[in-house]
Amino acid sequence: MSDTYTQKSVKTPSNRLKDAFGNILFGVILALGGMVLLFWNEGRSIKRIRVIEEGKASLVNIVSGDDMLPQNEGKLVYLSTLATTDEHLVDPLFDVNFDGIALERWVQMYQWSETKDQNTEEDKKGNQTTTTTYSYSKDWYSTQQQSSEFARPTDHQNPSMVFKGETFMAQNVFVGPLKLSSSLVSQIENATIMPATEVKIPEQFQSKVTVVGNEIYLGGEPDNPKVGDLKVWFSTTSPCVVSVIAQQKDGLLQTYYTDNGPLEILKTGEFTSDELFVAEANSNKLLTWGLRAAGWLLVWVGTALVFEIVDILAIFIPFIGNIIRTGVGFIILVMATSVSLLTVAVGWIYYRPLLAYSLIGAAVILCILPILRKRKKA
Repeated sequence: MSDTYTQKSVKTPSNRLKDAFGNILFGVILALGGMVLLFWNEGRSIKRIRVIEEGKASLVNIVSGDDMLPQNEGKLVYLSTLATTDEHLVDPLFDVNFDGIALERWVQMYQWSETKDQNTEEDKKGNQTTTTTYSYSKDWYSTQQQSSEFARPTDHQNPSMVFKGETFMAQNVFVGPLKLSSSLVSQIENATIMPATEVKIPEQFQSKVTVVGNEIYLGGEPDNPKVGDLKVWFSTTSPCVVSVIAQQKDGLLQTYYTDNGPLEILKTGEFTSDELFVAEANSNKLLTWGLRAAGWLLVWVGTALVFEIVDILAIFIPFIGNIIRTGVGFIILVMATSVSLLTVAVGWIYYRPLLAYSLIGAAVILCILPILRKRKKA
């Protein structure tokens, strides 16, 4: 039997009209926010491209043990070698010890979660009925599910997590004679699961411990968990080969600041400097298109809220109301897309005027060419 809770709400056209008037200002703010995001994103993307270009132009390749290291002071350098540390890391709660770059405690609690599903229907008179169904299920989560905020907290209460996950990071990690900054160390990805046999269980939990594989269950049976049960496991990051592009300064590899922004790249494994720059450029492209999509969505939602009042007023217009409402939906889509494209174009004109005007000129020429050909034939 499914564990659900259903609520229904009905809005008359007059109620919806009042809400629509109130949504106009919010819609304008939302659309303007989307435009600002789109404009800012174009500048961010172009600056990032320039950062990468500056990095390529000023990069110095060095090798571990190079006796010319002092000459690279303050410069952007690249090297690929073993990242090592002699630090001893300890998780005091479980008395776990590890010699390496990172030790991480992972914790999940079995708890209730709530999902919401809404379905809205409209009758011929314009009355809108919204049915909201809240579904409750139990699963393992690494963060606290706030049951007090559930629509129906009764019988779906979660206890507080006794303890949570935590990361213990070495402070002194070196590549050759150079120390990595903490931000670069955090980018090292070489984690492996620690065997549960190396974990010491605190006394207060020893009476209710079950070990399955490398996971430690605190509470009931692993195959039949109860709300509030915990499972814990550990991962470790050992010394490994990394490829780095960063500034060498005072024996440290750290963030390098170009005229257009910061630059530091680290990837686990052996990569050339060109491969690192390509990966950074690809990440920039993905982020650019992701933010463009987010900006367009904000503009679309904002425009829809502004035009919501027209959509509702069309209910009161006999015969052609449905046609008007269909047309409004199309107008909203066209306007949101047009405004978004225009904002992106303005961003290009502002941040890269020469290229933007060249593209506009090429577009104008392509439009004029067919007309000129027709006149020539005539």
